[in-house]
Amino acid sequence: MKFFRNFYYYLAGLVLLYSNKLRYRYKPYTVSLYDPENEIQVFKGWLNALKAYTGAEKNEFICGNILEIGINKNISSALVGLALGAKKYDIVDFYPHHIPLDNHYFQELYDKLCTAVNEVLVISREQFLDFADLLQSGQNTNARILPMEKLDLNDILDESVDLIVSQAAFEHIENLENGIRQMSRVAKKGTVLIAEVDMKTHTRWLRDVDPLNIYRYEPSLYKFAGFSVMPNRIRPYQYKDLFEKNGWHNITIKVLEKLDLGSLMYQDVRFSKEFRLQKNCMEQLIVLICATKA
Repeated sequence: MKFFRNFYYYLAGLVLLYSNKLRYRYKPYTVSLYDPENEIQVFKGWLNALKAYTGAEKNEFICGNILEIGINKNISSALVGLALGAKKYDIVDFYPHHIPLDNHYFQELYDKLCTAVNEVLVISREQFLDFADLLQSGQNTNARILPMEKLDLNDILDESVDLIVSQAAFEHIENLENGIRQMSRVAKKGTVLIAEVDMKTHTRWLRDVDPLNIYRYEPSLYKFAGFSVMPNRIRPYQYKDLFEKNGWHNITIKVLEKLDLGSLMYQDVRFSKEFRLQKNCMEQLIVLICATKA
């Protein structure tokens, strides 16, 4: 029974990997619907993580230069950052296939923001909507969305960023070591990084029933099935090692979601060889990484 269950999910995952490879070759993944409430909740999560990590009630990092590493992003978080006092807000979107948003969306975003955060907004509703128009047309000098197919921070000055934030994007960076090296270059001494990383299988149906499916496959097979922004399968200890190697310290990794590896699904599961070591902490599904640039 266990053999057939493992074989079934191995085969199902492989079929879906190759289906996605073909699908994204001809039709890029896009988010068809953005929710202002969700955008605000993500930003509030960063604020709460900053407060917990730094111990500061009012965090000066929010009022500095913010860099967001994103995927399939719109400009909502940049607008929220500016409204809360950020001097500059850059979004690096390394899978830029989002859809334009209308004025009604930004009106709703501002109204919800007014009631959602315990901070005084530094711009009015009219200024917020003007910023939105300028940002969508690429004319706002205080904020930019930098579309790129590969993570590239060459447009950002050395040691110019006070805060780096990310939500479910690090797991899609193909060359993570190079990405962290670039983040380290643009970070000032004392820059704080807050990044939520989703290490689960991303295909919707499989994600719910077999969240560790992507770890069943040997590296050569997984690479051959590769497609744009495919999960990189980097585990928490590797993130810690890479940040330490590039001059970050006070690194904390908080587990936000974990799995019971003793459950029926994962009894006698056969992961690829490199994921069988205990240091991989395969029970960890979603983590929050916080670090400070030394």
